Amino acid sequence: MWITLLALGWGSVAAGGDDPGLWWRQNGAIAYKPTGLLSDTAVEYRAPVMRYGGAVFNDTFVGVGGRVTATPAFVEGAARVSFQLIDVLPVTVEAVHTQYWRSSFGLISFPKSDLSGGTDDEVRDPRYANGEGTGGHMWSVLVSPTLQMKVGPIVGFSSWGITWMRIVPSSPQSDPWIYEPYRGMVVGFQDTTYDHTSAVLYEAMDGEEQALLRLGALQRGRWSAVTPDRSLSVGGVVQWKPGTKASVPSFLAVVAPYLDDPDYIGPVPFMALLATWEGGGP
Repeated sequence: MWITLLALGWGSVAAGGDDPGLWWRQNGAIAYKPTGLLSDTAVEYRAPVMRYGGAVFNDTFVGVGGRVTATPAFVEGAARVSFQLIDVLPVTVEAVHTQYWRSSFGLISFPKSDLSGGTDDEVRDPRYANGEGTGGHMWSVLVSPTLQMKVGPIVGFSSWGITWMRIVPSSPQSDPWIYEPYRGMVVGFQDTTYDHTSAVLYEAMDGEEQALLRLGALQRGRWSAVTPDRSLSVGGVVQWKPGTKASVPSFLAVVAPYLDDPDYIGPVPFMALLATWEGGGP
């Protein structure tokens, strides 16, 4: 869920300068269905490359740096490399270590089943109360390409997150699957997970000499290669930046009812609010 939400923070093709520099981004997010609270900080040293001009070689760069993410359930650090060799296709690659706390928000094993009974709080809470929850850590590699475009007032993107993971609980587990709170899904102890988000937005205000305002529709999905846990939601998104200065944060609100999910099919949609501060870079 969080990877999908952070992908929605994509704003536009960056208009940078021609000198290398330090780029940074700070995200703060809150979500419901599933419920979560997150702080995400990324810093990179970025250098311009292959700026040939034309249609897609104006803001190309390579960058190297790191990321720190914290929630009530875990903290993680990542070494990251990013590159945008054409303006419409930024790619990020991360090597990640995640440390989970032993808590009612953390890891808990799941029996092999079709998940028809759900995986949400009412299923997990009795097992946490019985002491079945566990801490632990995860090693993973995340690759995140994003295809982005802007034609007049129409902005669109399609973003993927592909994660190869290995979860190591702090205590032995008898069940073959485990609930992983970052993605809000049941996965294998060794798994590959996929996240996909696409959106098309109308830019009512361009953010150049006035506030930025975009409204549109999005589709978000995630699934596991090992378990049958799947999720698909479709809904609306609003992006707003109330000023033009770099110090002014942008805000993004999402409301997306579920079309497929073990837990959330029904009248209550996924809802999230993301605030982003970003600056620097070439």
